[in-house]
Amino acid sequence: MGDVLLQDLWFHQVDGVVIENVVSEGELVYVRARTAVERAGCPACRTLSARLHS
Repeated sequence: MGDVLLQDLWFHQVDGVVIENVVSEGELVYVRARTAVERAGCPACRTLSARLHS
């Protein structure tokens, strides 16, 4: 099964996530993903940040 097909089947409905690469190697599937936004609000304090904090 091709990598593009795996990406379309499994990850097309994840809002806010960009799938950069999907590789299938036997029984393993490796996914490289990142957020689609540069900043996000901390779930604890609601402060906008471009990196993980506390």
